[in-house]
Amino acid sequence: MKRRLTIFLSMIVFLFTLTACVVPWWFDVVLKENVSWSSENGEFYFEIQGTGNKWEGFGYLMINGEKSDELFFDIHPPTQKIIVRKKVDSKYETILTAHISSIKTGRFRQGVISNRMELEPWSNDLGDDFFNEPFEITRTDLEPSQLNARNYYSVTWINFERKFSIYTYGSDEIDPLSRIWNGHIEREPKELIKFHFKTDDKFEIYRENILVAKGSYITNKDELKLIFEMNGLFSNQEEIMMVIKHDI
Repeated sequence: MKRRLTIFLSMIVFLFTLTACVVPWWFDVVLKENVSWSSENGEFYFEIQGTGNKWEGFGYLMINGEKSDELFFDIHPPTQKIIVRKKVDSKYETILTAHISSIKTGRFRQGVISNRMELEPWSNDLGDDFFNEPFEITRTDLEPSQLNARNYYSVTWINFERKFSIYTYGSDEIDPLSRIWNGHIEREPKELIKFHFKTDDKFEIYRENILVAKGSYITNKDELKLIFEMNGLFSNQEEIMMVIKHDI
């Protein structure tokens, strides 16, 4: 009897865990790449950029009428949460956590509005009443001219000829708001680099904390052209075309 009870309780725990990890079907309908999400009056705004990325991006909050510094937004479908973080010195702090719900439509409320979600804040210390109550956000497609590789997240840029890769993602130690990403060149020995997307469409590349290349870049959705002003990585190379590496 005791053994049966143990098995029964184990099955309940397993099913509960399995259910908690299931992503609601409507996320596939609502979440898209290369979009912005915004509340009606712009108090809550962020953009998600990069082919294949539907979850993480950069934006801001309007808190008591004042625009915040740039923030990092992270949608987590399994838990139906969105987390907003700010950078304080060299660390990240969560300033807002909200539960995400679909907005039902149809006669029997079985459909969802494909470009809207409702957020219900349950953890924040912003001191603004707007973020104490549920509110809706609306999805808008970004124009090609609005896309900037600096704001891409969770993609791998690669130049196959030069075996040169840049990774715009990583472990918890990665600092997304800095736009400094790990990369490497397949040589003997393998060269590890840091790639910095700067403002005004500029970039810098460091190897062992030494500047080895810099220049400007042009974004064309899945393509990234690097135009070198200084190039200590690839001799006699004025330009390099990077593309987004797609998983096979």
